[in-house]
Amino acid sequence: MLPNSIAGLANNVYEARLMGDHEILYEPDPDQAIKRAEELVENIQTVLIPNASHMVLLEQTELVNSHILNFLSGDKQTGQ
Repeated sequence: MLPNSIAGLANNVYEARLMGDHEILYEPDPDQAIKRAEELVENIQTVLIPNASHMVLLEQTELVNSHILNFLSGDKQTGQ
């Protein structure tokens, strides 16, 4: 649980979390990690990037860049 002074800030922050579908940190179920992140962070956009592991940016550069550009342009609905 976050202290009230910090918890209030979280409501004004938007986060894009791009995760590779072969990321070993989230095995055996990356969908469970996404669900947990969405429970903890109010304004989070989670995307499971196919055919990528921990090095998602290097492994799927164009797809990651596309998601980042959409996120920064204000399109918060481009997640999973």
